[in-house]
Amino acid sequence: MKKTKAVATCGIICALSCVAMYIGSATQVFDLSACIFAALLIIPIYIEYGTGYAMLIFAVTSVTSLLILPYKFPAALYLCFAGYYPVLKAFFERRGLVLSWILKLLTFNATLTALIVATRYIAVLEYESITLDIVVYALANVVFVITDLLATRLITLYMIKYRPALKRRGLI
Repeated sequence: MKKTKAVATCGIICALSCVAMYIGSATQVFDLSACIFAALLIIPIYIEYGTGYAMLIFAVTSVTSLLILPYKFPAALYLCFAGYYPVLKAFFERRGLVLSWILKLLTFNATLTALIVATRYIAVLEYESITLDIVVYALANVVFVITDLLATRLITLYMIKYRPALKRRGLI
């Protein structure tokens, strides 16, 4: 019964993630927000059912999003970083506070660098300036830190308030 519930829950989360990213892709205003929202949906699955199911959601949502989204940026960002980040976050946070932040920032900046290089050399976009790169890295890191802190708060809220309520009702 637990496996059936886990698979059904994962299917619902995959569908919700794809719908959110489709809305973000169609509007192109909420593309980053939709990608982050889809990534945050993985967290309860990781907590309740483990790494395997969380990575299954990541894989299914990535492939489905790449196939159906009209604007591929949210799907690419989800595939390259946001989709598997909740699992990495849990793994990194077992290492201590300082090492955890070092690993998180290194992973994020390596991914950001790869995305920038890919867009410049694969999409053959013109190089603007080093100043623009510095601004992009600075703003992206600020957004990443805020998102990570938000995820930590949401995990705490889920564990303290929502998880016990869901368990009482037999939903997890």
